[in-house]
Amino acid sequence: MPNLTRRFFLKLGITSAALGILGSFISRRWLPGRVPDPITPTEMAIVSRYIDILIPADDSPGALDLDVHKQLLSQAEHNAQLRDSLKHGCEWLDDQAQQHHASHYLALTLDDQILLVAAAEQAESGSVPQRFFTRLRDFSMQHYYSDARSWPQLGYQGPPQPRGFPDYQSPPSSDRT
Repeated sequence: MPNLTRRFFLKLGITSAALGILGSFISRRWLPGRVPDPITPTEMAIVSRYIDILIPADDSPGALDLDVHKQLLSQAEHNAQLRDSLKHGCEWLDDQAQQHHASHYLALTLDDQILLVAAAEQAESGSVPQRFFTRLRDFSMQHYYSDARSWPQLGYQGPPQPRGFPDYQSPPSSDRT
């Protein structure tokens, strides 16, 4: 029987904490995470419509033209946290639509859909609609503007290299034109 001293309990506590931290690290690092639920066709349609409202087509292509929605849905198939965010956001939109006397979000008029997107943007920080809005807006903007097809309407010709400075690896010289 071990000697039940304060030192024994300190060692036991420190060892337990270290093993807990190690176990948590190992489980996150090497064990597979939760597999996200499949995305439903309704959720695909809601997310696509929502992204189209965020970045519609005009003189330049819209987000749907650049397949931003497909990129998001593809990532959600492998990311449980993103998948949950989409699920809860779509549920919130459908609940709000029912309060507007529609069966679901897609049954609303375009103006009402836009109002719900604006309501999600203005929702309380950390709430489901606000997180949904922020996540979709950030993802959409990042992927839309990283696509070269969106650049001409902005007047952006693309990165200067390698087209603009083909000799960047050489030391500067006075004969550059």
